Amino acid sequence: MDRSIDRALKEKAELEARLAKLNNYIEMHHELFGGGEHFFAMEKSVNIKRKRKVSGTVERLKQLAAEAIRLEGRPLTRGEVTERVMATGIAINSKDPANYIGTVMWRNPEIFLKIDGLGYWLAGVPLPDDQKLNSPSVD
Repeated sequence: MDRSIDRALKEKAELEARLAKLNNYIEMHHELFGGGEHFFAMEKSVNIKRKRKVSGTVERLKQLAAEAIRLEGRPLTRGEVTERVMATGIAINSKDPANYIGTVMWRNPEIFLKIDGLGYWLAGVPLPDDQKLNSPSVD
């Protein structure tokens, strides 16, 4: 094959690999922070086929965090939830796992309540009497 074709194919493969990484980054950003309709509209307009990452990581994190709070029987801080979740051996691909887990809990107020001064508790579950120091906050 012609060298120019070889170089073109190699460059194409490198660009596709870079694009896949950028798409994964953008998808994770949207998962954590929302938005992104403009990206998906653009993606369709240029006919890019994106491989969706089928991962139960966020779902699994929500389950593990809820289980940790339920087992402890009291609100847990973000750090306490992170310790218990990481003790299960689940891989958290983040430079700041506590921030990542905190974001997951904060973005799921139907599951978790943030109680000022106490930490995260389970939505819809009465707070133990000894923990009723502050009123629930959803932020």
